[in-house]
Amino acid sequence: DYNDAQAIAEACEHGRIRPVPIKSAEQQDEQMLHKLRQGVSKDRIRISNQLRGLLAEYGVIIPKGIAALHRELPLALADADNALTERARQLLNRQYQHFMKLEEELAWYDEQVKQTAKQDETCQ
Repeated sequence: DYNDAQAIAEACEHGRIRPVPIKSAEQQDEQMLHKLRQGVSKDRIRISNQLRGLLAEYGVIIPKGIAALHRELPLALADADNALTERARQLLNRQYQHFMKLEEELAWYDEQVKQTAKQDETCQ
């Protein structure tokens, strides 16, 4: 609207707007790589917290951390003496498999970042 146009014109006159260089296709690719990796990482954390919370509802407590989840969740699913029902075990196992796929995906993105860093002169 008029007010926005006025503010833009004023900012340009007083030099408060600095031009931003247009990213090359390669720079956009790298930005995409990092955004997608970040999304997978957030999903992995979300799923790990979800699994931990769902287990806690049945009295199965798993400490924070990915390593603890890898170590304790399979044991909890196999433990016939805890309060988990067969249906809960099935559902939790399915979600854990999804979590494991996210782990693989994150490892793939990490490898892509490493390869890019090796090839990029500014990272040397």
